[in-house]
Amino acid sequence: MEGVTGDDAVAPGVPAVWCEDDPSQCISGAKQMIYWNQAEGNNIEVSGTDLAGDPRSPAYNAKLGFVNGTS
Repeated sequence: MEGVTGDDAVAPGVPAVWCEDDPSQCISGAKQMIYWNQAEGNNIEVSGTDLAGDPRSPAYNAKLGFVNGTS
């Protein structure tokens, strides 16, 4: 809704976690932006391969608990 304001508090975001292989570990609600492969300040660590056999690479998708649509 464009132009609508309110006084409701916004939940603080928390770092997402890799949860492709165990959806019960997915973080629901507000998540932080992904900071990965930086010299410092990373908020996610991944290693190994995903279920397709490719190297794990964080992205804004279901593998980290992000869903399509509004949050």
